[in-house]
Amino acid sequence: MSSVSSTARRSKVRWALGLWLALAAIVFMVRFDWQTREAAHQFAAEQLARHERGLATTTINDGFRPRVRAEARRAALWSGLILVTGVTGTAWASRSQAASSRKAPV
Repeated sequence: MSSVSSTARRSKVRWALGLWLALAAIVFMVRFDWQTREAAHQFAAEQLARHERGLATTTINDGFRPRVRAEARRAALWSGLILVTGVTGTAWASRSQAASSRKAPV
């Protein structure tokens, strides 16, 4: 009986971890896409303003790429925070459930 409940518990833990991983990936993709879109609008507006004033425009490598890198880091931080929270919560819940099942009378 112990091995069955242990196997079932591990299966539930794997499912939970998989769902947390999927959530972290979705958050990364949505946040990164949204922020990249915002950075593109800002870059285009700055380029237009520079052009209207008669100034030289900057290249995508100089003006846009650093923004994309920064947004990728921010999105990764949020995803990492979600993943660490999920893994920690899942581990805590699994250990708590395992400890309470050992104490239960048979």
